[in-house]
Amino acid sequence: MATPYKYRHISGPWGLLVTLTGTSRTSDEPGPGVQMTDRIFLDIRDPNTTDDDRRKLARGLRYVAPAIGTVTGEGHVAVTVERCDYRLTDYQPEAAAVAIAGWAAEHFGFPTLPTEIHDRQTNRYDIALGEKPA
Repeated sequence: MATPYKYRHISGPWGLLVTLTGTSRTSDEPGPGVQMTDRIFLDIRDPNTTDDDRRKLARGLRYVAPAIGTVTGEGHVAVTVERCDYRLTDYQPEAAAVAIAGWAAEHFGFPTLPTEIHDRQTNRYDIALGEKPA
């Protein structure tokens, strides 16, 4: 069953809001989609995602891949993004990385990993996952 996750960050006069709906499947066989690590695959089915959205979703999933691997043990894990919804006026593709990382933490049951968001005073946010920019 697909589970939704809402990522929301508001700072000052604007914010980021992404609702990501996804599923996962663990199997002895490699999953569908693009291989993120030796065991984790990403399948994005939402036809409205842009290439930039897809790159950021992949970045976010790779960021949490070690935690997913620890929780799931052996086998291959296929993560499927059924929907990635956002308001065009409040969106930066980097928010997709944070949304999938939060979805995975909630879905797989591990603590949310550090994410830093900085207001650049340029009507955009700088988003970093751990030490690396999203």
